[in-house]
Amino acid sequence: MKKNTKRSLLLQVVLVAGIVVILNLISGNVFRRYDLTDDNRHTVSEASKDYLDSLDQNVFVSIYFGGELPTHYKQFEDGMRTFLEELRLHSNGRLDYQFVDPTEDPGIMKRFADKGFYPFRMSMPTSYTTQQDMQVLPYAQVSYRQKEVMINLIHNCTYLTPDGQPDFSVGCAMQRFEYNLLTTIYNMSREKHKTIGILAGHGEYPKEALSDLLLDIDHYYNIIKVNLRNGKPIGPSNLDLLMVMQPQIALTEREKYEIDQYIMRGGKVIFTMDQEILDFSIGEQASTLTDLRSTNLDDEFMKWGVKLNYDLVKDINCGMISTASYTAAFGNESRKAYWPYYPVIRNMSPHPATRYLDRLLIRYGGSIDTFNVQGVKKTVLFKSSPRTWLKDRKQFINIDQEIRTKPDMNQYISGGQIMGLIVEGNLPSNFVNRSQPVDSFAPNRPAEAFLPAVAAGRKPMVVLISDGEFAIGDNVGGRLARLPEENKLLMTNLIDIMTGQELLTKLAVRQFNDRMLDREKIIGNEMFIYFLNIGLPVLLVIIFGLLRSFLRRRKNRLLQQKS
Repeated sequence: MKKNTKRSLLLQVVLVAGIVVILNLISGNVFRRYDLTDDNRHTVSEASKDYLDSLDQNVFVSIYFGGELPTHYKQFEDGMRTFLEELRLHSNGRLDYQFVDPTEDPGIMKRFADKGFYPFRMSMPTSYTTQQDMQVLPYAQVSYRQKEVMINLIHNCTYLTPDGQPDFSVGCAMQRFEYNLLTTIYNMSREKHKTIGILAGHGEYPKEALSDLLLDIDHYYNIIKVNLRNGKPIGPSNLDLLMVMQPQIALTEREKYEIDQYIMRGGKVIFTMDQEILDFSIGEQASTLTDLRSTNLDDEFMKWGVKLNYDLVKDINCGMISTASYTAAFGNESRKAYWPYYPVIRNMSPHPATRYLDRLLIRYGGSIDTFNVQGVKKTVLFKSSPRTWLKDRKQFINIDQEIRTKPDMNQYISGGQIMGLIVEGNLPSNFVNRSQPVDSFAPNRPAEAFLPAVAAGRKPMVVLISDGEFAIGDNVGGRLARLPEENKLLMTNLIDIMTGQELLTKLAVRQFNDRMLDREKIIGNEMFIYFLNIGLPVLLVIIFGLLRSFLRRRKNRLLQQKS
């Protein structure tokens, strides 16, 4: 009996050992990770896998980031290492990498500085009262096809701390890492850069106001100013995309004609513009009477079945305004308040340009109406929330009164309003049965033949966003701050799609879902939310303590009765 028991025990041990060995052999040859996050933040995108699989030459990536760094910066380093290992496994051996600690070789800093790549200087806390100045060399060097390109790993992720010290967001840098790396490799293999023209001459926002967006795209595109007053035609052969960024004065008929014919030849245009003028004279006053803007483009849009309305969209789901921007009106008072004229957009279409976006910020935007025109396709990109209130025509706006008055939900009943759309298809010209215009700037007739409709085989595309400030940073204290990140992502997505760079759009910057409260549900439930977040945990602790005390006393009483 004992022999059988020993034999059975021995067989069980051998069987378990055999299973462990087999599992180890399988796991050593099969690599598998499970990403349980709902936004797949740790997973290589399918577009990246397909592109890596198509590499025709080896890519080598050197990461210059390391040294005695704070813990959360080490997490960034570990995140890059993990992700590069994923990329290496999906590239069939075409991609390899190394990490170089700049602090181990003092000459690295100088060599980089000589090439114009300077370290990022910041202060690292060493105790509650002291800080230590340090330098980080946040660069990756990509070698591909006998070319070398440097990537700034924290580009557009830097900010100033409340005490004025420079720092960078690790989360932002990690979100952008895959996109920055893969788009750099892609652009190293491109034969020709596309050309983007920015319309000038009508009081449009200056290039400096667009700097946050342009810094993101100037490595991949040629960016030029376009002045149409000389009457020279523009075409897809010399301009891949035209951007019209909030004209302040009306375009002449001749200028409008050249844009019209550019589109008929298959051109691509992005319009970011609204119809209301708001001038708070920043820092001087906190109220204004709006005025109506005339750009002379209304009939052009109407020809395609689009009407840009003369109104302002107010939305319960909105961003915040800082009273620090209006020092003369508010004195030393500095606070932030919800501002319904800054709609936060979450109602977006599944179009590739908006598919991965979470929210957009509109500032003093209007609504867009559409109607059917044969052969013209309109795709809505995004709308305001159902809790919208349209303020039509001229309005008197007082910031102090608005932020101190509780919203009346009975007024926010206009429903979701279109604020961004794409127009494409067989677009008709606005100048059919009209003479070709001339003016004092261009007195001669246009040299190119007139096209009454889209040329055969051409595929024009027009994007209209009813917010003139959509692509510029917010104005804080008289200076332009950073452009809202997802506004910038939408602009870069549209630029990539309209210029045929679809791989860049498929890659996109990773977006990690931030769980934001719905302001509509907050209004009227403030005390309940405070109780839920602050009072309830305290109450549960008290109940647990009382219950534990009661059970202990009961147990002691029972023990005493038994003894």
